Amino acid sequence: MSTLGQDSLDQTVVAWISEEPDPESKNCLTELLEGHRGGNRDASTTVEELFGARLSFGTAGIRGPIRPGPAGMNQIVVGQTTAGLARFLLESRAPLNKGGFRVVVGCDARTHSDVFAAETAAVLSGAGITAVVLPLALPTPVLAFALRHLNADAGVMITASHNPPADNGYKVFLGGEDAGSQIISPTDSAIETHIASVVSSSTWSEIPRSQDLIVNAPADIVSHYISQ
Repeated sequence: MSTLGQDSLDQTVVAWISEEPDPESKNCLTELLEGHRGGNRDASTTVEELFGARLSFGTAGIRGPIRPGPAGMNQIVVGQTTAGLARFLLESRAPLNKGGFRVVVGCDARTHSDVFAAETAAVLSGAGITAVVLPLALPTPVLAFALRHLNADAGVMITASHNPPADNGYKVFLGGEDAGSQIISPTDSAIETHIASVVSSSTWSEIPRSQDLIVNAPADIVSHYISQ
């Protein structure tokens, strides 16, 4: 059951619809909201499921079904998560290289993985962080290798590992002393705090984005991985 009151829930859904970049999701939410307002119990249950909580950020990052709302994997959640990660890096760590922070971004072949990776790279660039983008549809170990090989500060892999095909996810790895390993406590909690700050202080569309600091990973990165 949603912890939001009826009016607050309605306003939250309306605000989300106004920013939803995916036309299909926007139409779906609009129909659900109309049903919810009209007293359709199934529609109300679905709305409460989508907006009653947010995917929690833990040691595996976030993962869940691809669907609209804060309880699903979608472009808005990915953008907010990335903005929170960027704040964490900028406020909590020192860059490993003189040129500033660098984050490797990779993705697998799941639904919308390419869209989520592009959103991740654009938000990182908007925060002044260089996003080093791997070739599309690679397994997670390549991301961890590239992070170490390129001496990057962090890595983001869009994948849901062994989750059902309808799911997707967002995994964070750290470089330096963490040697390209997946985040653990208390780093996950610190990042989640920054994500919450982003959500409470700005809308998704207000998150800065750019293409200026997006670069492709070296063309031979996969062959280097295979040779190790």
